[in-house]
Amino acid sequence: ATAGAHVGMTVAIGRDLLLNGKPAAPTMAQTALISGLSEGRSLLGTALAHFDIRLLAHLLPSILPPILFIAILVCWNRWYDKELRARVAILLALAIAARVRRGFEGADWYNVLIELPAYAVFVQLVCGAAEQKAARAVRATQAVLLGLAAYSYVSLAVGPMTMNGLRRPVTTHAGIARWGFEEARSYHYADSVLTLLDPGGQRPVYALGSTSGWNYFLRRPDPLPFSEGLPYNLTSEQLRDASVQLLRSRPFLIENRPALRRMLGVASLMEWEPQTEMNRFERRDEPWFDSVARSCRATDPALDSTATIRIYDCAQATR
Repeated sequence: ATAGAHVGMTVAIGRDLLLNGKPAAPTMAQTALISGLSEGRSLLGTALAHFDIRLLAHLLPSILPPILFIAILVCWNRWYDKELRARVAILLALAIAARVRRGFEGADWYNVLIELPAYAVFVQLVCGAAEQKAARAVRATQAVLLGLAAYSYVSLAVGPMTMNGLRRPVTTHAGIARWGFEEARSYHYADSVLTLLDPGGQRPVYALGSTSGWNYFLRRPDPLPFSEGLPYNLTSEQLRDASVQLLRSRPFLIENRPALRRMLGVASLMEWEPQTEMNRFERRDEPWFDSVARSCRATDPALDSTATIRIYDCAQATR
């Protein structure tokens, strides 16, 4: 029933998307539908693939600890081993707290270290005093979890023995890196433009968003002491000083649009999924970056607003 509701709602969102077009700030489901439909998949096939990804990546690992914890509480006085019952309850409570810390999305190493023992002890508690039965149940549970983990790796991960395969090797000034198609294309475009305009590679680069990666792989210095966007504590006067310092260094500016990718907002019981909202780069860095870029020359004025990367040459900045 849950799977049917999820797929059905995704199909309904897809039909609305086909009728009204792409919204300015698409949600997670809309983004998945736009990607799947652009690749030629059917609406139902895209909805099923989206459900599969959500189930493996978020829903299934996140929902197991709360379900088992509720089962422990509902049958609290029926468990034969009170000490084991308390141990399971503590482990599951810790697992839920760890998931809450990440907003029930994604997983970290400590989730695995807490949840696997919790599942094993829960199965042992369910089996009661039958030790051999408990041992077989624990082994069966481990086999099921390993199977799910293997399927998740094959279908979702990037690397050896996965459906996505290995990312292509890209030769950079800092060595070999493995990126997706869009990242590799953006790097090659930026490198070719900068090499053409500054063959010696001496002029600095400042990129919208996290500039440190661009500086490292292009082997060009960062003219500002900021590597991950503007610090929150900068005043208006300090922002003006940063603009002057940046333009004085005659840099190249890289307008990296993927850095402005929106993030999920707060969930609401009245909505199917959270709406997206601006990340910190779009909210704070983009207005400042645009004001600096207006003083520079676009290296390719023919690029339209859909371009993922745009480069500005500030060799003759107007301020």
